[in-house]
Amino acid sequence: MVKSKLVVMMCMALMLAALPAFEGAYAQQGQGKSKPGAPSGDGLFPGCPLNLNLTQEQTTKLQELRNSFFKDTAGLRSDIFKKEQDMDVLMLEKSIDTEKAKKLQDEISGLHAQIAQKRLQAQLDARKLLTPEQIAQLPPGCNMGFGPGGKGCGFGPGGGKGAGGRGQGPVMR
Repeated sequence: MVKSKLVVMMCMALMLAALPAFEGAYAQQGQGKSKPGAPSGDGLFPGCPLNLNLTQEQTTKLQELRNSFFKDTAGLRSDIFKKEQDMDVLMLEKSIDTEKAKKLQDEISGLHAQIAQKRLQAQLDARKLLTPEQIAQLPPGCNMGFGPGGKGCGFGPGGGKGAGGRGQGPVMR
């Protein structure tokens, strides 16, 4: 049992050491480029086949807003990752401390809620940069590049839950 705990802890340490590099790669993936074979668009919203005819100023401001969002939430995403790893270790115990598990889950949920609030604010700020005509072109579920990926207009490929907190995005209409 001690050996298995040691192996888990060593794996966690390696993952945590690699986390800054992973977050940087996640924040950079898809910027300005579509996946091969994917419909082309403005390139700012990866996977989004729309061409919103953004001005250079809009493109620059949206990219700055997006970069700021991912920088501002990096610590929260890192904390979620660490706490989820703690939960994994806790769940491996023969006798689980139920109160500790509930408290840890509350902390994880609170961090997810903080990211969701920051995501909503970033999306609202991004919409202020678009014209009414451009907004009318956004499909339901388009999160304008602020993750989590969903409905073809999100950040990164596909949806699902991962270290970046990806999943279904809120509707932007």
